[in-house]
Amino acid sequence: MKNILLAGAAPDTGNLGVNALCDAAVTSLRDIDSELNFGIYDFGEGVRDGVIANGVDVDFVGGKNSKRIYKESSFSNIYLQKRLGLSLTRTARKIKSYDCLLDVGGGDSFTDLYGGRRFELINYPKKIARIDGTPIILLPQTYGPFSSEDNKNIAREILNYSDLVYARDENSYRYLKDMMGSDFDVDKFKVGVDMAFLLESESLGFEDIQSSMIGKDIYGINVSGLIYNNSEAARARYGIKINYGSVLKEFIEKILSEDDGEVWLTPHVHAPLNHYESDLRASLELKKNIIEEYQNRVKVLDANYNQRQVKSMISKMSWFCGTRMHATIASLSSCVPTVNMAYSGKALGVFGAAESADSVLDARHLANEDMLKMLYEHWVQRSNIAEQLTDKVKTVKARAKSQMQEISSVINGV
Repeated sequence: MKNILLAGAAPDTGNLGVNALCDAAVTSLRDIDSELNFGIYDFGEGVRDGVIANGVDVDFVGGKNSKRIYKESSFSNIYLQKRLGLSLTRTARKIKSYDCLLDVGGGDSFTDLYGGRRFELINYPKKIARIDGTPIILLPQTYGPFSSEDNKNIAREILNYSDLVYARDENSYRYLKDMMGSDFDVDKFKVGVDMAFLLESESLGFEDIQSSMIGKDIYGINVSGLIYNNSEAARARYGIKINYGSVLKEFIEKILSEDDGEVWLTPHVHAPLNHYESDLRASLELKKNIIEEYQNRVKVLDANYNQRQVKSMISKMSWFCGTRMHATIASLSSCVPTVNMAYSGKALGVFGAAESADSVLDARHLANEDMLKMLYEHWVQRSNIAEQLTDKVKTVKARAKSQMQEISSVINGV
């Protein structure tokens, strides 16, 4: 029996993509080996019993990048104890009891793209595991980019002392190869696919909403609060070229003028309404800006559904467009024709694994009119695209299961 600690996929972030990674990792590995016991780093305090969305009993282990170093769950506190050779708190002792650390880095946070503090948070579990001598497996994720050579060197060091490293697409794998240079080891560095392709869906609790979807075409759109709520900051940080809100408004009004279906705005990050990352806030604002003629055909999924429930709803849609990558993985893995409006390079490789790279439209390089044209063309071709998706998605899911089998074997060998 192995005790496994999962990092970089806390189930209490409000980000359904991160939740999906946690859910899929635990579920798929437990399906292979029912004897695995899981602890999960989260943002709570101390060590607590809990259950995640798939019904698996877990331990929650508080781990936060808090400036309050006296707090038991402050990573600074835990790290200092380890450096001094101490395990004074229950949290520090519990962390040392695990046989292996699995780290998914939030899927895309092993980078300094989101700032130094996020990069530091992502690195703490690995640094602590190294001091404890705990084997480290980096689950399929994106690596880089790094704007700072110092941060790139930190990343190289972490990668060097990790036992198994999975990239989630060919592009990220090539980045790893270039970054590691002569230290690149083909037996340790592997290319895989995003674990969220294995996420199961669940309709329990909202059958009434799904029944209202029957008999009509539903076109889903995920509006990213990160991009919509502060468009000027997004332009500066990510180099976005389009006017995001204007493009979405014009596109929605165009398709509703030509089709009698409905548009459902689908949040995938549940942050407080006053938070800049709130997808719900962005969705409500966009709906408000749609002309009166179409208001009753634009719906907003405004409840805090979990990742399985949202995937189930997306699976009933005829077409889907999203900016949050894991919202679009939920649709793509459900064989729904899908467009990703990208603000970074991470989606291209993930969609490429499903031979759908041409469905990634890069908001950093397209002008408004080009984005609108390509969105519309993809929407028009949705039936043809749907016919081709089944075999592609089947192949990706088979690869995802195979990688989890290999990860399970490595876990049992440590």
